[in-house]
Amino acid sequence: MQTAKDSFFTALSSRLAALDATRTVTIEGVDRPAVVVLENELATTAPSAPEVFYITWTSITRAKASSSLARTAWELDCIISYWTEGTADLSYQDRGRSLAKLDEQLLAITKPQSTALQDFSVTPPVNLATSIFWTVPDLGKLVEDGRKLSRAAALKVFFISEVDGN
Repeated sequence: MQTAKDSFFTALSSRLAALDATRTVTIEGVDRPAVVVLENELATTAPSAPEVFYITWTSITRAKASSSLARTAWELDCIISYWTEGTADLSYQDRGRSLAKLDEQLLAITKPQSTALQDFSVTPPVNLATSIFWTVPDLGKLVEDGRKLSRAAALKVFFISEVDGN
């Protein structure tokens, strides 16, 4: 399961870096593409930075079609949340445009809806000769809190178990 999570995160991070090299976040003094998996960070890291895509894994279930397969297919539920206030230069009146840009970037980095499954626990990463797939993000309702606009997008990531006979 960790290889699927890591492969998804790495795909989105590298795609965001290629799409918009200026959309970065600094965590523990390191600049990187603005995609963060909260479970991979220190417990004190909160989704507090604007214009960052925060990935949260919520549940895992056996895929319905997996009973006919030699190995188990799984569905990972994923929430990607993000927020903006717009810019001070425009008195925060561009926050709707800023959120729309984040929506567009999320949709862009999730296409194509697949990537190679890799094991990132070794260096260099090992290609596991299969792929993971995911659904188109379902962009949730816009939430307004003062001048802050936020959204949470839901999607499912599908992968085949690396262990036979599950």
